[in-house]
Amino acid sequence: YSGFGTTGSNDVQKRELAGFFANVMHETGGLCDVNERNPLSNYCQSSSTWPCTSGKSYHGRGPIQLT
Repeated sequence: YSGFGTTGSNDVQKRELAGFFANVMHETGGLCDVNERNPLSNYCQSSSTWPCTSGKSYHGRGPIQLT
């Protein structure tokens, strides 16, 4: 991702970085949470190709979570 925040005009670069940090703040509760709060399920949809691992939790972690 060498072009992230480094291409386009200064305004475009600032908007791209601001959007990224806004999403990080949203996903982490202002950088207070590193794991998803109260996940409703383990989000695993097992298939023969990609089976779920017993005893593992599939939930949001870190600032870059898929929502």
